[in-house]
Amino acid sequence: MSFVVTQRSSASERERVVQLAERMGVQAHYVDGRGEARVAPFDTVVAAMRALGAPLRSVGDTSETRRWWKSESALPSPVAPIAVHHAAPCPRVGAFLPLYALRSERSIGVGDLGDLARLAEGCQRAGYGFVATLPLFAGYIEREGQEADFYDPSPYAPVSRSFFNELYLDLRATDEWDSLSPTLLAEVLPPLEIHREARLLDVGEVARLRRQLIEPMSHAWRGQSTPAIEAYARARGGDDPSARLYHRYVQAMLNHQLTALTRKHALYLDLPVGVHPAGFDAQRFPGDFLTGFSAGAPPDEMFTTGQTWNITALHPLGARRSGYAAFRAAVSTLAPLARVLRLDHVMALQRTFCVPDGAEASDGVYIHARSEELFSALLASAAEAEHPPVLVGEDLGTVAPEVRAAMAARGVLRMHVMQLAPEDAPPEGSCASINTHDMPTYAGYAARAPGASTYADVRERLLQSAARHVVINLEDEWGETEPQNVPGTSMAQPNFRRRARPTLDEMLSLVAPIV
Repeated sequence: MSFVVTQRSSASERERVVQLAERMGVQAHYVDGRGEARVAPFDTVVAAMRALGAPLRSVGDTSETRRWWKSESALPSPVAPIAVHHAAPCPRVGAFLPLYALRSERSIGVGDLGDLARLAEGCQRAGYGFVATLPLFAGYIEREGQEADFYDPSPYAPVSRSFFNELYLDLRATDEWDSLSPTLLAEVLPPLEIHREARLLDVGEVARLRRQLIEPMSHAWRGQSTPAIEAYARARGGDDPSARLYHRYVQAMLNHQLTALTRKHALYLDLPVGVHPAGFDAQRFPGDFLTGFSAGAPPDEMFTTGQTWNITALHPLGARRSGYAAFRAAVSTLAPLARVLRLDHVMALQRTFCVPDGAEASDGVYIHARSEELFSALLASAAEAEHPPVLVGEDLGTVAPEVRAAMAARGVLRMHVMQLAPEDAPPEGSCASINTHDMPTYAGYAARAPGASTYADVRERLLQSAARHVVINLEDEWGETEPQNVPGTSMAQPNFRRRARPTLDEMLSLVAPIV
């Protein structure tokens, strides 16, 4: 369906379109992260309306769109309202480190779930109650084959928020490890040992080498999978039976290992706000995501032209029709495994800044969701777990006041990050930390902040605060100066690839105990 804007279109006609868009939840007028009033380009507003499904044919004829919106607005809510979240008891203090940053003598190219278990054991001896890490979900991690064009090592661009990353499978802990021939091991393990010691993780090459081991292991496997895994394996493997078996095997093993790990150790797990637009979830739940747009952020003090994240944005109407299927599937996947579940960019439960494909981020527009319904879907899915996790919302950046009010009313904790408010005490209902994976380490921050307190003082202030939970970045314990991620730089920087300087055994001797 073509859309017509004639030169004779009057300002009043355009304004009527914008007013209709606002009623649909397309927020053309907004305040950016610098406090400046902005108006989204008219073309962006129209594109957003049509992406939502509006039958808008011209500026001068909105009658059909008005009838359509009246019908959409009358649809009943697909979820029952839930007032507040009741989490199971959870330890107060945890330690953070990305799993890919871990390395031990038994690591096969990269830190795996076995290393994560040993980190949790060591941290527990030092008084930490849980271990936090970045998203563990499957991604496009290979530079060869049919998926090479989609390669993206970022843990925040997952193929799916219901399936996990084969990089983290503990190969030595499987029954099939013993089926590998000595010749194959002698060929593949030495280069993986070299990669293990490299300062930067070469995700694509490590994935390629590990697959040379995992594929024959999958052929030795005699276990069973689930219908969900079968669907995932078909999507990832295509017409290649060996590739389907590979994905079937790794997901069955990852489910087994994660379940066993979380029965013994408490984890703080991270739920990305979106998925890779070419990935399995985008195919599995096509109506739940907008096409033609990416999630992002408006201009702010750090990113003066805004951000485009190249991940899917929620389709508010399509998600309602499915009962928020994609979101609920993601929460239901993590809730049984996490003692703390962090919701990346929790503001998306209210609205998402959406950038048209190929446009500048500053030309984006906010699209609102049914916030009450999304919160209810979140709480209902989390409550299905035997031990419902603590819910933490990543409310950093441009945050509307009603977002934090809704979080507080429903029992979702907010975040307090010392580097963003160095003079403020952490609020009582918060999860506090010194930094995040998107920020400098404390040593890096202090080097550019004359007069900053010592790390020991800041650490103690957090521990003695009224914060509900405290997360200590382990890299601050040994004075790391390099960040794990520099937002807005994508693959121009070695983001999400830097290994920790000490080995697993070394780092546990450097971690100060929690007293």
